[in-house]
Amino acid sequence: MIAPYLRHVTCQQLFFVNLQRPKNGGPLVGKAGRRVLKPRPIPDPRHVITSWVQLPLFTLPRDFRQFDRERHADLANPWLVRARQTARAMGEARGWSCWIASDVDRALVIVLSGYCEGESIRYSELFPALRVRGLLVVRTAEVLDRLGLFSDDRAPAVDRWLERKLHEVSPGIRRDVEAWVRTLLDGGPRSEPRARQTAWTYLNEIQPVLLEWSGRYDHLREVTRQDIATVRDAATGKQRESRIVALRSLFRQAKKSGQIFLNPTIRIRVPRQAGGVFQALDQADVDEAIATATTPDLRLIIALAAVHAARPKMIRTMQLDDVDLGNRRVIVGGHVRPLDDLTRRAVLDWLDYRRNRWPNTANPHLLITQKTAVELGPAGKLWTTRATRNLSATLERLRVDRQLEEALAHGADPLPLALVFGIDEKTAIRYADSARRLLETSSESLNAVKHQRVIKAEDLADRCLLQVKTSWHHYPESEPSLLHMWLHMDGLGPVRFHTAGDGLALEIDQPHGPYDMDEYGHTTVEEDPRDFPTSPFVGEQVLSVREIRYRDGNLDFAVGITVQFPSGSIRILNLADELVLAHDQHLGPVEAYLHEATTNAAPDPSS
Repeated sequence: MIAPYLRHVTCQQLFFVNLQRPKNGGPLVGKAGRRVLKPRPIPDPRHVITSWVQLPLFTLPRDFRQFDRERHADLANPWLVRARQTARAMGEARGWSCWIASDVDRALVIVLSGYCEGESIRYSELFPALRVRGLLVVRTAEVLDRLGLFSDDRAPAVDRWLERKLHEVSPGIRRDVEAWVRTLLDGGPRSEPRARQTAWTYLNEIQPVLLEWSGRYDHLREVTRQDIATVRDAATGKQRESRIVALRSLFRQAKKSGQIFLNPTIRIRVPRQAGGVFQALDQADVDEAIATATTPDLRLIIALAAVHAARPKMIRTMQLDDVDLGNRRVIVGGHVRPLDDLTRRAVLDWLDYRRNRWPNTANPHLLITQKTAVELGPAGKLWTTRATRNLSATLERLRVDRQLEEALAHGADPLPLALVFGIDEKTAIRYADSARRLLETSSESLNAVKHQRVIKAEDLADRCLLQVKTSWHHYPESEPSLLHMWLHMDGLGPVRFHTAGDGLALEIDQPHGPYDMDEYGHTTVEEDPRDFPTSPFVGEQVLSVREIRYRDGNLDFAVGITVQFPSGSIRILNLADELVLAHDQHLGPVEAYLHEATTNAAPDPSS
C-alpha cells in the first residue's frame, strides 16, 4: 500500500539508536523545548497620597533655643510619640544609661513638639539648641536619622580638607587634583577606593609641587617630562620615591579621564629604597612601657602588641567573639593564635572591669570606652595608643620587636614567622633579613649599637662640625616635625641630640634610616638639609658651649645649650619635649625664664 509513496521518497532521515528521549522523560528538545522568556515584573503601583501634605515654598531656619517646655511642649504629636518609642528601643539595644535616655527624651521633646510631616531637621538647627542645654546631639541625631527626619547640612570633612590644602593652587590644576583625590577616596568605574590615609599621604606629598607649578602653569597638561625629572632630582631618599608614586597616580587618573593627552611620568625611574634593618628594643624601654600599663585596658593593649604583634587597628577592632577562653585561642587580624597565660589573665581582668563598668552595653568590640559603650563602633586611635605615645617603646615598636624576636629565635627563617603571625611573605622575608644581619654582626659591634655612649656638652668644644643629619616625622594634615638631629663632630662621630625629660641629652649614636609608621605617618632622614639652622656652620670649629637653664620660682633645671662658632651661635633647647633650634630670635614668653651661663658648662640630662 505504501509502494506508490516510496517512489516519491528522494531522501531518508536516519536516527541513531538510544538517542531519542522518552516521551515523558527529561526536558523537551527542539522547538518545543525552547526557553520561555520570563515575563517582565509588574511595576509596583505608585504611592498614593492618602492625606494632604503642605509643600514648603521656602525653608526658614528654626531656632529651637527659644523652646519653653511649659508653653511649647506637645507630647501628643504623633512624630514625637514615634520618636520616643524608637529612642527607647535603641537605648535597650545599645545599653544606654538612664541619664542618656533622659537627655535624648528631653531633646526629642524640644525638636519634635511642633513638627509637621514633610519637614527636615537640620544639624545646624539641632546643634545650638541642644548644646546650650547640655544635651546629647549625636544620640538625638541617630534617633531622628532612624526615622528619616534628620538632614546633616555640615560641609563634608574632605571638602574642608581639600579647600585648606588647595586654596592657593590654580583653578585648572585644582579641578583635576580634586577629581583625583575623590576617586582615591570613593573609587571609580574601574578602580577600587583606597584607604583614607593613602589619599592624605599622596596629597601632602605633592602639595609643594602643585603650588610651584601653579605659578607657571594653568593646567596639568602643560607639565612636561622635564618637570617630573626636576621634582625627582630635588627630593632624596624615601621622599623621592613617595613623591613620584603620588605623581604617577595623579597623572594616570588624569590620562584615564581625558584631562591630559600624554602622561609625563611614564618611564621616570626611581631606585627603590632598601629597607633598613629592624632594631630590637632595649629592655629598659620595654620596662618603661610595661610600667605605664596601670589599668586593665592598658595591660590588655600592651599584651596584644608585645606578645601577639597586633597593630593598633587590629587591637581596637577586635571583637568579643575573637577571644575563645575555653579553647585558649584568640583571633588577631584574622589569624588564630594560642592564648598564653599572660594575655588570658589580662583578658579576664578586662572583661571583669568591662562587665562591672558597663553591664548593659551591646557593643560587640572587645575594647570599649565611655563613648563607645553606648554605640556599636570601635574605640578611637588616640585612645588605643595614649599610654605609649611619647615613649620609645610605642605599640608599633613593640609589635616590630616581637616579630624580630621570633625571627631571631628561628634562625632568620621567614616561613615560621609567616605561620606564627600570619603576615605577608615579603614582610616575613624582610624580618628574616634583618635577623640575619643582626646575627652576623659581631658581639662587639652589637654591644656598640645597643649601648650608646652619653657625652657631655663640653665635649663638643674645640671640635669641627663635619656634617648635619636630621630625622623628620611626617603626619597627614600637619607640617613635618623634627625628631632627632645628629651633628657629626671631628673625633667623636655622630652626636644625637634628643629630648630627655626636661633636659637635653647628647649621645654618640649612628643615624637610623627612614621607616614607615603605617597610619601614623612616616619618617625621613636628610643629610645636610638646606635652610636648617646648623647647616651654615658645617666645616667650622666649636669655640665654646654654654648651658641654658629654666628658672621660675622653685623650678631650676637645664633645658639646652648655646654652641658658639666663629661665624655665629646657635641655641639648642628642649621646650615642652620639642627639640627647638634658634639663633638670636625671640622665643616668646618663655624667653623671660631662660638664663644662659657665662662660663662653659654641660646640661645634666637627668635633671
